Amino acid sequence: MLFMSRIKEGFLVATYGTLKKDYNNYKRYLTQSEYLGAGTTKHKYPLIIKDMPHMIEEEGIGFQVDVDVFTVSPEVLKDLDVLEGHPTWYKRKVIPIDLNGETYSCWVYFSTTEVVGGNELHKSYIQEPGKTYEQNCYPEATEVEILQTNPTESI
Repeated sequence: MLFMSRIKEGFLVATYGTLKKDYNNYKRYLTQSEYLGAGTTKHKYPLIIKDMPHMIEEEGIGFQVDVDVFTVSPEVLKDLDVLEGHPTWYKRKVIPIDLNGETYSCWVYFSTTEVVGGNELHKSYIQEPGKTYEQNCYPEATEVEILQTNPTESI
């Protein structure tokens, strides 16, 4: 069964990088969101780690990527869009995520700036202990760009 990306008054978001549970951006953005558990992408995707993690929207290449799944409010989703520079730096898209024996439709942020090329591909991102990232290290999306992307669309 495929569950939709909107649950009650929130949205399902799967994180694979610095927003994973207990990593530094989780502490800034997701501590008030409900953590549903660890899962994987249903399909293979390339995950490149060049200091920061970048998942590329090329289904079938790489690994089923390890993710953490959260239910977030519309306000948190908007904050995540700004953090990720959606839709110019990272682009948010709904994909199937396997979690606890079920498949859910979750928002995932794909890099728009990296390409697979000859880069090493990874299954999981593990943040180095003590490593932090600047909160506003991505080009910010404008309010108009954020509003043009419908957060209720599903697969």
